[in-house]
Parts: sequence; C-alpha cells; structure tokens
Amino acid sequence: MSKYDWKRLNERLIHFLRPVQNAVAIKFIRHEDELAAIPNIRFFSKPGMVCQAIGISGHYDVTAAIRGKDFAMPYCGACNGCRPQDETWQSGVTLANHPFKWFRDEQASAAHIVAMKEGCPSDDHIAVVTSPIGKADIVEPDVVCLQLIPGAAFHLLSGLIEKDYRKIEFPFIGESSCADTWGYTYNTGKPGISLGCRGDRSAGALASNEVRLSLIPADFATALDGVDRLAKDDITYPYYPNSILLDF
Repeated sequence: MSKYDWKRLNERLIHFLRPVQNAVAIKFIRHEDELAAIPNIRFFSKPGMVCQAIGISGHYDVTAAIRGKDFAMPYCGACNGCRPQDETWQSGVTLANHPFKWFRDEQASAAHIVAMKEGCPSDDHIAVVTSPIGKADIVEPDVVCLQLIPGAAFHLLSGLIEKDYRKIEFPFIGESSCADTWGYTYNTGKPGISLGCRGDRSAGALASNEVRLSLIPADFATALDGVDRLAKDDITYPYYPNSILLDF
C-alpha cells in the first residue's frame, strides 16, 4: 500500500488549484514483473512518445504504457531511458537535421545532448507508465507531473517552500523538455518545469498558456500541505485582482 492517499491528494489539488487536466503519476519500469503489477494498462497500438502518454492520462481516465519498441523515434526512447543512448543519439544528428533541425549543426546538437544527460534516465528501462493520480493504479510513482497555467504552478511551488524554505532553480535545455521535467525529477529528486517544447505541445497536448511541472511524490504532498496553510491565512488561488487593497 502507498503511504499516500492519492485520491485525497487529487481532491485537494482540484480544490486548491482548479487544474483542467488530471495530475499524472509516472513510473519508470526496468522489469516485466513491475509492468505486470500495474492494473488497467493500455499499451500503445501505434508509435508514440512519453509526452503523448502523459497527455492521454492527463486528459482521460487512462493508464498508459509506452515500451521501448513503441516509440515513434529512437531519439525520444533514448531521452526517456527506453532505447539505447548510443553513438547516434549522442552525436546530436537527430536535432541537427530536417525535420527536427533545432540546432545549427551537429556540434551544437551534441552539446545539447551532453546538457540533457542530467535529466535523461539511464537506458536500462523497458517502459514508462503514466496514470491519473486519482485512479491510483500506480501505487508508488517516481514522479508526479502536472499541466498548469503559470499562476497555479507558482502557487503550488510557493506551498512547497512555505515551511522549509529552499531556493528552487530550473534547467532549460531547449527542445526535448522531458529532460527538464519528468526525467530531471526522476534523476535528481528536484522539481522540474518546462515552458513547453514543440513535442510536448503537439504530442502531449500542453496548451499554449500552460507549463509542465514535475515533482517527486513527497514534494507534491508537502506542496499541497503548504497551499492548505496559505489558504488558512487568506492567500488563495486564483489571486483576486487588487486583493492587497482589501480590508477585512
């Protein structure tokens, strides 16, 4: 049994932050028995990506799994630890050539891969599973991923630091924001945030006015506790215009 009541945490999230999509639990899978232990899984019948699985779980009440063989591109599979991080991936060739020419040349793209490695899980995983937290199919997720407008992300992170303060800093590696969010959080345990790369906006259904935020489960629960305390002191989200001028 999980030490977290995921359904209750989901209810608190909805109450305090009013997200329009489900928060998503993410589990990185190394062994087949781990995969078999998760109920209600739907496997990709066509090539896809992890951001696409997150988007599906976020918008629908679906637990989705993407295995190494299911990735639309070897590049995305390598970024998420499910395909070999081989010489081709490390060379930067994918993002230095049409139709994904994000960098001027392979030298710049290879430097991007080096920067990404902090947020790329090791390539000994066989699958990534995503599920709405309220469904509780993933009992012990590695990461909780949220799709929020910036104000809601600000408020949740403010709840995280309201008691045990710490300065939170985020990387920006460019396209492939999996390495800034769920992969980064999985590897480091730190909060991750993405302004939204092209892949996440097209495949992951991240809206143009939203950001992607990722937290380990402990930080997610702590952040909601902090948001609860803020509400008790009349700091609630969304922020009322000119609220600083109100006199109660």
